[in-house]
Amino acid sequence: MKVMFLYPNHEGYFRCPVGLTLIMTVVENAGHEVKLFDTTFMYCDENKENKTRERQDL
Repeated sequence: MKVMFLYPNHEGYFRCPVGLTLIMTVVENAGHEVKLFDTTFMYCDENKENKTRERQDL
């Protein structure tokens, strides 16, 4: 069976989803194919751009 895990980074913290990777390992060891869609750094550049724009407004 193919299983995809999603990690939506709602808090904006840049850290590895350790608990999720442990669960993925257990599922993979049970014989399933696993994939991870990790958004930890997905909006990193967008946040930098917004902060730069805010500074220019000051």
